Amino acid sequence: MQTQKAGETREKTADRPSESGSQAAELRQQRRRARPVDVEVSAVPEKHTANTGDGKPKHRFHLQPWREISWLRRILMIVSGALFVWSAAPMAFYICNIGVVVSSALMLFVFVTALLWHLVEERSSVKTGVICTAVGLVFTAGLLAFCFVSGLMLKASMTEVPEDSPNYTVVVLGCLIHDDQPSWMLSDRLEVAYRVLTDNPDVMCVVSGGQGDNENYSEAYVMRKYLVEKGISPSRIIVEEASGNTEENLLYTKNAIELNGLSKNIVIVTDRFHELRARIWAEKAGFENIYAACCETRPYLVVGYWFREMFGLARLYVFGR
Repeated sequence: MQTQKAGETREKTADRPSESGSQAAELRQQRRRARPVDVEVSAVPEKHTANTGDGKPKHRFHLQPWREISWLRRILMIVSGALFVWSAAPMAFYICNIGVVVSSALMLFVFVTALLWHLVEERSSVKTGVICTAVGLVFTAGLLAFCFVSGLMLKASMTEVPEDSPNYTVVVLGCLIHDDQPSWMLSDRLEVAYRVLTDNPDVMCVVSGGQGDNENYSEAYVMRKYLVEKGISPSRIIVEEASGNTEENLLYTKNAIELNGLSKNIVIVTDRFHELRARIWAEKAGFENIYAACCETRPYLVVGYWFREMFGLARLYVFGR
């Protein structure tokens, strides 16, 4: 019996190492399974949003780096920025009219839209799409109308006197004066008139322009004085100083031409942007053969005055004056 019990004890003792070894192996396997697994996580682009109190994302204002802006947006920003500076240039000379304001505001709008277009894309929705489409259609229609009317303005300004034309009368349209001196724009018109009168010694001239509320003399008086000082005979210059706008310029000039027995073929001397409207009023006044002798508007003024003329033409076509 004792021998048998001793044998069983030895067997149990011999089994313990293998039993403890299997337990250790199992523990090692459990530890391996419990270790964190390395997972490859792809980078998610950060959205410039913040959570509001109700849990909805709230977009934050931010600017894109220049390198992330598309080439189209860069071109729009550069062109619109340059045009904004060009449009606003007259303000440096204390010249501010509807053309200067509208052209400057329009170019600034295009610049800001191109700069912040990424914010529009982040807020993309049906409502945003409808608004952008509507604004785009209005902008496109306005651009097409601007190009069409500009073409008409340029065409009217290029109607020069034919070489075989019969006798004609030069009509100089007035604009702002400073005391008894013409403004830069008016002096440019007078220089063109002086050249035409010098090249055609038999041609007569009508200077047209009344006295404004902020003017000490009539524009016609200053214009006649300028031409006489340049060497044009006073007998060749007829003064019309009752008019206050382009319509009256041409209507009263027609009366002056008839009273003095001058040729009804006229050459209108004014800025290129102004020639179309002047021609329309000349036709309404009864002139038939109408030609142009334009001066070039100074570069820093041309954008604002070109836009201003658009409003004058729109009013003429819509309201007839």
